Amino acid sequence: METFTSLAEVKQAIGRNELFAAVVLPQDYSTKMLGLLGTAPQKPTVTVLTNHGAGSMASSIGEQIAESAVRGASSGAATGILQQSQKAGASVPAANQTLLRDPVSVTTQAGAPLGDRTGQGMTAFFYALLLMMSGFLGANLIHGTTDSALGYSANELGPKRHLALPQHINRRQTLLAKYLIMVGASAVMSAAILAVSTFALHLDLPHSLLLWVFGTAAASAVGIGTLTVLAALGGPGIVAAMIFFVAAAIPTSGGAIPLQAMPPFWQFLAQFEPQRAISDGTRAIMYFDAQAAAGLDRAWITLGAGLLASLLIGFGVTWLYDRKGWHRIHPHTLTRLRQFLHQDHDAARATSTTTA
Repeated sequence: METFTSLAEVKQAIGRNELFAAVVLPQDYSTKMLGLLGTAPQKPTVTVLTNHGAGSMASSIGEQIAESAVRGASSGAATGILQQSQKAGASVPAANQTLLRDPVSVTTQAGAPLGDRTGQGMTAFFYALLLMMSGFLGANLIHGTTDSALGYSANELGPKRHLALPQHINRRQTLLAKYLIMVGASAVMSAAILAVSTFALHLDLPHSLLLWVFGTAAASAVGIGTLTVLAALGGPGIVAAMIFFVAAAIPTSGGAIPLQAMPPFWQFLAQFEPQRAISDGTRAIMYFDAQAAAGLDRAWITLGAGLLASLLIGFGVTWLYDRKGWHRIHPHTLTRLRQFLHQDHDAARATSTTTA
């Protein structure tokens, strides 16, 4: 628990998303508490400042804890005052004793007011969730369509199945192509999410350009991470990526449930889970004037570190596979397949000429 000397300092701390709630004691708190034994008692009014930008549940938990602390401490102080008065032999009227059982009035105010179209601090969580899903699903789509275009998997559309002639390309070149496509697709997806949120849902979205850039980086980081897992593990990589990027997203994000209320395992995992970084960065841009101290700096660092790790692992694993000769299709097989297709094509032309 931190102690501040001025109301401005408290509001600045809430404005940097450092507090879920704060208790503000009036200057006449002690005077009015002692005055509860007098002939004209007045309850002191204590203000609880909330932080809806931290999320509705975080704000609610902070408000409940703060109010409980205020009432508990004030009741303890009032009991001490009553006991001291009785020890001194003073007679305390019954009305005053009743008042001392509930000695304070508590009011609630927003420490950092949000706009009307912020869903009480939940729009950032859902926006971040969309960015994560865009990166994950986009990576799976890019992985399949690129392999299909290169002839390493079939492309099925309704009843039709098309299989192109495999291209002579190594794993590193294939992965680089997928990475580049992922970055371009992320920019488009981030722009689409921003456009829908702005013009269709009319959300309060300040710093739109920064939000688009951050959304592009977030979707790219998740997508490139997913593509790395798929390149390293193949088919089972889809399950592994889903567990890490999707299944663990909500409990580690801190968007729906504050991390302080989660078990230690999830708190540990949240230190390097991308969804927490995406949620923190999105929240800082939407609600806290894009301040670095509100979580944006940590978000950039985490996403950058994750992106670098994905690139190193991705290119390292594919370089090892290529060096070991673990081809997706062996060059000899590819040569024979090309020869077979050319022979089949020549035979088809000969048949067509004879029929004519």
